[in-house]
Amino acid sequence: MPGYVVATCVVFWRLEAPRRAYGWLLAAFAVPLVLIVPALFANPSLPAEMFSHYKVRTDWQIAERINIYWGYLGPSFLYFSGGANPVFATGRGGVLPVAAAVLLPLGIWSVLSRRGDPKRDLLVFGFFFAPLPIVLALPPDPRFYTPRDLLVLPFAALLCTVGLERLLERGGWIARLFGVALLVAVPFQFVGFAKYFATGYQEASASRMDTMNLEAVVEYVISSDAASRVPLVYLSEDAGSPHAYQWVFYLLERRREDLWARTRHFSLPMAPSDLPPGTLLAFDVNDPRLDEIRSTLNCSLVRVVDGLSGGPAAAVLRRN
Repeated sequence: MPGYVVATCVVFWRLEAPRRAYGWLLAAFAVPLVLIVPALFANPSLPAEMFSHYKVRTDWQIAERINIYWGYLGPSFLYFSGGANPVFATGRGGVLPVAAAVLLPLGIWSVLSRRGDPKRDLLVFGFFFAPLPIVLALPPDPRFYTPRDLLVLPFAALLCTVGLERLLERGGWIARLFGVALLVAVPFQFVGFAKYFATGYQEASASRMDTMNLEAVVEYVISSDAASRVPLVYLSEDAGSPHAYQWVFYLLERRREDLWARTRHFSLPMAPSDLPPGTLLAFDVNDPRLDEIRSTLNCSLVRVVDGLSGGPAAAVLRRN
């Protein structure tokens, strides 16, 4: 965001804007930052922790950084697939509609060939600047991480509008007809996207969204608790925080706050005496410790839960 503030100041300077414009801009940027000050006083180590959490890389890796930058601006990511991560992309469309493959380059060319409007120059800068923070930081999983590149959308949309404007205002009747066709194609593509998003995408992305099919595990735990009270439920520590959020969501959805109160994270070492008889333990079905846990903690395998995309996903053990 500081880069966009500096770029906007350059635009103000080129437009000979009054000083109060700079003041309003800097105030709009600074006011949200003021809200962070209490958090910094309460937790002075917060900046270092965030830097460590994002695992910012400081080595050069020039070739890798260039490759990642091009990936975010390449046609595959922008117009056709949107990346390979099913959490952020369906694989049936890019970050932008296919029509943008024509309108966006045309808009960029139109701005660059008619220099002199600082506001339109800012659109080109903003579009090419958007992936730069990702490239500079190189956080974990830097490729095609769509949420980190969302700032590209408003600039791309406005540049597509500039491209359409050029077709409609400066082209012949064929160019105008082509521009209208591109515009009409956008909602048609969206209809196909929305249909797949509400049907096939759910199954295709299910294994990535919920690798253990915890909703089915919750159903089994509830049915087991109805037959005979389950004293405790242990989730493998390998499940991580996302699965913990899903677990509590499924329990709250079914108004089983009592089972959430009985839920613990499992972590070795643990003695059999730590687990009351009847305790249930949920693990990834491929956890290599399953046999060890069954033998050392006197547990039995009582359920194998299939994943949302088919195939076993989770194993449920019961303390004998």
